[in-house]
Amino acid sequence: MDFSAFSNENFDCKKWINSFLKHEEGNLEANASNAAIKLQLYIQEINSSLEDMSLRLCQNLPRVSRDLELISQECCQLQETLSSIQNEFSRVEKNTSESMCTLRMLDVAKGNMEKTINCLEQADSWTSLNNSIEEAFEQQDTLMITETLSSIQKSLQALQGYPEYDQRLSHLNTLKNRAEALLSPKVITAFKSRDVKIASACSVTFLKMDRADTLQRFYYKCHTSYFQNHWNSLCADEPMPELIEKLIDAYKQFIAEDSAFCQTIFGLEQSRIMLGELVCQSLSSLEPPLHIIIKEWISENKIHSIDRLVRISSVVSEFTTWLTDYIILSNRVQTSLTSIILTHLLKYDSLESNYMLNELNTWKYPVTISHNSFYEYFNEFSLIFKDLLLSALRRCDQITKMQGVTYLLRAMNSGFSFFIKQSHSSLEKYSNFVLSERDSISGDVAFQTVISLIRTIGGFLEFLASFESDFFEKIHVLNKDLEVTSQYFYVKCCAPEEWKLLLDVVHSICTDNSSSQFKEWNRAAQELNDACHRIAFDMLCSPLISQMLNLPSFNVWHKAEFSSEVGESVPQFSLSPSEYITHVGQNFLTIPEQLEVLHSDTHSDLRLALRLGKLPFSDGSGLIEEEISFVWLCSIVKYCLDKYVAYIFKIPKLSSHGCRQLKADIEYILNVIEVFGLHSSFDDLTEIIDVVSTPLEKMHNLKISARIQNHFVSIRIP
Repeated sequence: MDFSAFSNENFDCKKWINSFLKHEEGNLEANASNAAIKLQLYIQEINSSLEDMSLRLCQNLPRVSRDLELISQECCQLQETLSSIQNEFSRVEKNTSESMCTLRMLDVAKGNMEKTINCLEQADSWTSLNNSIEEAFEQQDTLMITETLSSIQKSLQALQGYPEYDQRLSHLNTLKNRAEALLSPKVITAFKSRDVKIASACSVTFLKMDRADTLQRFYYKCHTSYFQNHWNSLCADEPMPELIEKLIDAYKQFIAEDSAFCQTIFGLEQSRIMLGELVCQSLSSLEPPLHIIIKEWISENKIHSIDRLVRISSVVSEFTTWLTDYIILSNRVQTSLTSIILTHLLKYDSLESNYMLNELNTWKYPVTISHNSFYEYFNEFSLIFKDLLLSALRRCDQITKMQGVTYLLRAMNSGFSFFIKQSHSSLEKYSNFVLSERDSISGDVAFQTVISLIRTIGGFLEFLASFESDFFEKIHVLNKDLEVTSQYFYVKCCAPEEWKLLLDVVHSICTDNSSSQFKEWNRAAQELNDACHRIAFDMLCSPLISQMLNLPSFNVWHKAEFSSEVGESVPQFSLSPSEYITHVGQNFLTIPEQLEVLHSDTHSDLRLALRLGKLPFSDGSGLIEEEISFVWLCSIVKYCLDKYVAYIFKIPKLSSHGCRQLKADIEYILNVIEVFGLHSSFDDLTEIIDVVSTPLEKMHNLKISARIQNHFVSIRIP
């Protein structure tokens, strides 16, 4: 039996009993009885153990009390001893304080005397040191010069309060200058040949003279002249852009080869700083200036200047990345590297805009227009503009690391405005062409072409959504770079106003996930989609409306009723619909077949454009794809019948016979419309039927609009 469970604070007796009995074999009551007996025996054993422990504790308590009393007495004795020792220390300190003070004063005096002696010895050695260094200069003994100058410098430090201190300091500097002049040829030769032994010795000398900065200037001067000579030879032999590429290759080769030598002489950290400074000084001192050469080369070809900027910027960017292994890429270094193309970076919007507009201008409206040629032109024009936007975004990231996003937005906005304007203009020309060639071309061909144009615009709308996503993603990456305080941004340093605009763009996109520029572009693209929808809509409605153009001038409207010669009235029979309205009805019946293309073409770009497109008499909101053709049909019917009512209102006079004919025409067209399953009410036509079916004297009883009633009262012939 396991008794350890009884020591658990969360002991559950029922759970323990059930667990114990579950694992026991045999009679349940017998097992329970045996368990109870075992527990009782265990309790007795525990009680016996507790009694023994209590008894032993009671027996040991007197002895523990005696031990505690002895410890207390010893503590009191220790306290008295410590107090006595403290009093003894206080007495000794009081008795010897004057003696200790005297000793301290004597020690200070001794130290000052030793320093004075040392300074006097150094000051006394000034003359002998001057004589020694003159001998060293005569013998050109570099080591001796270094040691003597160091001793003279220490000697002069002891004479700072001496009246001739300034004169002697000037003399010391003169000696240092002589030493520099003596050592400079060796230093330059050592730097050029990378002679570690001589360069290290010279480095020690310059450090002891406190002229470490002079040694660094020798290093810069030596290698700056090397790069200038190399630049001169390149300018004489190499064209652009190979000239820049070979110059950068020369920098890479030199830095890679000189890095280890520079570390040996100046140390790792200092060498990384010095190599960066060498890059800055040598680039800025080149003659002719590097940025002028690049500016002239980029500007000489205005059409492809952006491509040239891309090539140069890629060289500079790759060089900047390569340098991180050898130098500390400080803001000064990055500013120096950026200055090579800074002029063009600050005009990036005009370069990008000129390129986009030039490329778009190459696509001219077809001289000989046809449905196929116009669709090819419009589709290719859209494709080239999409490629231009993608390449512009790619170039901006490559050239400016998206720092030039404000410049890019201005350039793209210029290109977008041109694209939209040109597209509207070409659609207008095509619409005029369709109207002028309406009688000689097939309506189905024309409508199919316009649907293809709508599909092209839908593809452009899809592209805009994808392009916006890519653009926002790059801005989010830029935002992470902005959070790094040590990051270099040329826009912040060189174009503060653009920097403010940049931060606004980043904040709008990263915080609100929106851009006013993209909203405007989507709105303009949607207007283009609506214009194309209107062309398709007018194309379907035009044959219907053309049948109604001469409606007001038909003679039938003021024709008198036929009567017999004997004076008896002839029975009136129902009239047949007029020829114009039967043509309208026949054209109406062909429209559903033409609209089949809206269902048969399942491409996502067409579906998107149709879903977003606006038609007359339809807001188009909340459409599902299955409703699109039905909405088109409803819109066409409503538009044409609205026009029909307008032409009816232009009828100058209306006889009784004309009223009967008009009623027959309207009833016919409403019967045709009913075939489409349209449940919309056409109140104006229904009221016109009522007004032409009612005698003049009873018209005041009709519950119709005053507009219709008053008009027909004025034109009906009694």
